[in-house]
Amino acid sequence: MENQENKGTNDGKFKNAVSRLGRIFDWTYLKLACIKAEVLLLVCVVLYAVIMCYLTLVKYYTFRTTAWDLGVFSQSFYTTLNFKTLFYNNLELGSHFHVHFSPTLFLCLPFYAIYQSPVTLLVVQAIVVALGGVPLYYLARKEFGSPAHGIVFTALYLLYPALHGANLFDFHPEAFVPLFGFTAIYFFRNEKWGKYLVFLLLLLMVKEDMALVAIGIGFYGLLNNAKSLLKKRFNKAITASLLTILIGVAWLFFAFFMVSYFVRLDGYGSLWDYGYSHHTENAYGETEGKGGPLGVLSHIISNPMEVITQLSYLPSQKLIFFATLFLPLCMFAFLDIPSVLLFLPTLLEFMLASNPHYFAIKFQYTFQLTPTIFVATVSGLRKILTMYDEKPVKKRVLTRVSFIMLVGTLITLLFTTPMLMQNVPLAVSEKDNARQTLISLVPLADNPHVLTQNDYFPQVSNSNYSYAYWNTSNVDYILIDICSPWFKYQDPAPDEYVAIYGEPKMRFDEFVRNCVESGEFGLLAQAESLLLYKKGYEGNVSFYFPYARSIDWQTLYFSNITFVNDPTSISQRVLLHRASDGLIQTFWYGPYLEVPQGEYEVKFMLKITNSTDRDILSLDVVKDFGEKTLAKSVLTGGNFSKVNAWQEFTLSFKLDKPAFTVEFRGTDVSNATDVYLDCITLNQVAPSA
Repeated sequence: MENQENKGTNDGKFKNAVSRLGRIFDWTYLKLACIKAEVLLLVCVVLYAVIMCYLTLVKYYTFRTTAWDLGVFSQSFYTTLNFKTLFYNNLELGSHFHVHFSPTLFLCLPFYAIYQSPVTLLVVQAIVVALGGVPLYYLARKEFGSPAHGIVFTALYLLYPALHGANLFDFHPEAFVPLFGFTAIYFFRNEKWGKYLVFLLLLLMVKEDMALVAIGIGFYGLLNNAKSLLKKRFNKAITASLLTILIGVAWLFFAFFMVSYFVRLDGYGSLWDYGYSHHTENAYGETEGKGGPLGVLSHIISNPMEVITQLSYLPSQKLIFFATLFLPLCMFAFLDIPSVLLFLPTLLEFMLASNPHYFAIKFQYTFQLTPTIFVATVSGLRKILTMYDEKPVKKRVLTRVSFIMLVGTLITLLFTTPMLMQNVPLAVSEKDNARQTLISLVPLADNPHVLTQNDYFPQVSNSNYSYAYWNTSNVDYILIDICSPWFKYQDPAPDEYVAIYGEPKMRFDEFVRNCVESGEFGLLAQAESLLLYKKGYEGNVSFYFPYARSIDWQTLYFSNITFVNDPTSISQRVLLHRASDGLIQTFWYGPYLEVPQGEYEVKFMLKITNSTDRDILSLDVVKDFGEKTLAKSVLTGGNFSKVNAWQEFTLSFKLDKPAFTVEFRGTDVSNATDVYLDCITLNQVAPSA
């Protein structure tokens, strides 16, 4: 009997030991799985940050970033650190805080102080956006009880097309929204109220309309606790939700007050009712935007049908915006009604706008929607899983749905990448390096007065006196790219400029031409079509990279011609005028190039089919729509040494100043022979003397 009792006791101890070892094994396995997942998480985050750093830096070094907004923030940081102003820039003619109240910018100041360059902002942005995947990983892991699905949601986030579009567009403080937003909602859902309030405040400090996100979180919390509310049982979640709404509304009014304060401080108090209509007029011009946010709100309340009208404004663009936001995640964000309130206020803010920038995925505004859409998607999937009781079935459903979302994201990414990349090259060219060398001739350390255009302002933004288009002081250097569309295109002068200086008397390109033609500025350097002028400079060009263009049937204009595929030609497809088509005055003309001053050779690649002594055609180079001839030659049959063989004919000309409508024409074509044109090459052989 005693032996049996001892045996039973030993069996019990053995079972307990096995059970304990099993629990240790399960815990160890779970820990190892988490460690492996967190290593993979680190790899994903680092990989995204590296790729985005590379792409945005290539975009910067190939001059595809802009004054609005990389230049705005770069100059704002520079003046804050070096001139004791508060985020002052010459594009907004005052503190950035009179446009948007973004205390988050203070977080970037230490990084910018280490290396004062727009490059710093682009690197910081890529890293911050990548880090947004970390709190999302922990949120999804906790919701689904699986590190693997935490990784899946992080991957979906890092592959999200709308995120790429926002990240590739210059620098914006909204880049902090995913990191702060995911973290705040994670702590909210896990009732870590102290940490939640910290990150809620950080989220609000990104920009004034983050108050809408806060209000959405508050109503989400209330609707999630609707049963307790109906029974009048208040808990901490309800209290936190009500407090969140209160904080959001209070922050909205506080931010409006701060913007209004800086508006008056910068001397523009007369421009805005309510101190903020500058922004609302830009975004909501069709809904009484001039009256500020209160004007927009009162207009919509008094005209409720206006909501439908605005939602249907530019319907195709808004539909594409909506689809690109939600289709990658298979619309699961709409399955959980309380979670829809997370993104609904911000979504309406953008969909009611009349400015198309607000509902396009290639701008920064999608940062503000990304975290709430992803959290709503997690909640939607949780709701799907409640339909199944067995754990293995739930796991299979979750895995299959995750796979479908991954495929949807990749398909959307495939279709949107060309739009998001906007022809950004994957490497910096020799021409771009030459442009960087030219810009290095501007002594930014001396704080010079520089006037330039939208696409070159970021490179010279580290001067207190750098301007884009509208200068408010004397100019020492003029930096222009005459072939860039930004040289001739510009928006109207900002209200701040008009309030102080009145409407500009002439366009930027006209002002530059007047400066150059006055002789007051001399050409200091040339890199292709980029020209650097210095006031009072009379020496030779100190740096020179020649201008060159290749022209074929794709860029020329023509009449009475035939297209022919010709494998012996350079362009493979050529223009043909048949002798049987008779005499014509103009064979080809165009392409109306912008050409810097200097000495040039233009080469025409031609071919004929019959020997003849007659005139064949005239070649010329003209500008000002043919009013001035720069070079001309009449070709006869004797000028062609062979028939049915390509030959090159050269004209030389010189420009004393930039020309903006240069054409290379073939005219007065006879019927003596068939004439082929392959291509035209223009090469600069010397800079301006």
